[in-house]
Amino acid sequence: CRPADMEDGCLYTAFAQLAHDRPDWFGQILFVQSGSYLLAGADGRGDGRQLFVRASPTAPLTGLMVDQARLDRLATYLGGLNEDVPVTWLGSRIEPHVSPNQILARSCDTPVPLRPGQAEIFASLDAAAAQAAEERQISYLPMDLLQFDVTKDFMTCQTLFWSDGDHWNTAGEDLFLGRLAPHLSDWLRGSTGP
Repeated sequence: CRPADMEDGCLYTAFAQLAHDRPDWFGQILFVQSGSYLLAGADGRGDGRQLFVRASPTAPLTGLMVDQARLDRLATYLGGLNEDVPVTWLGSRIEPHVSPNQILARSCDTPVPLRPGQAEIFASLDAAAAQAAEERQISYLPMDLLQFDVTKDFMTCQTLFWSDGDHWNTAGEDLFLGRLAPHLSDWLRGSTGP
């Protein structure tokens, strides 16, 4: 389950209640989730990573948009948490969604490109999330703090940084968390924002 799509028994409901009942148990909350679950296709359906699985690996991404209803539900949930415990929302990173076949079809020193329009849809999501966070007085760390460059940050001849289309592996965690560390240090000290 995800906060934007609560179902019966979803642990996010219990977590919100716990944060409300025992805010002293938490110093701060850092929230991040896959951005693909906040997007919808031209038909209005939000199918998470399936939006990318079904899309051509080389054709422009057309018809994808921010699913504003889901984003608003998520922001409302985080805003409720923020009333009890300070919340920092880490913007959704660009998700390469590169298939193993695409990797194998290239030499290791030939960068795997993003689909045309892919960076732009995640930039739109980042801007919409930043606005939703500001409206609810939630601290927001934008995705550009990661300085993601698919030509260097997907793989090298020595290292692959992703375990699948939208999760870092251990090498990716080291790379990207190293870039976030200065901003997270401020967050850990109680200062919010980049």
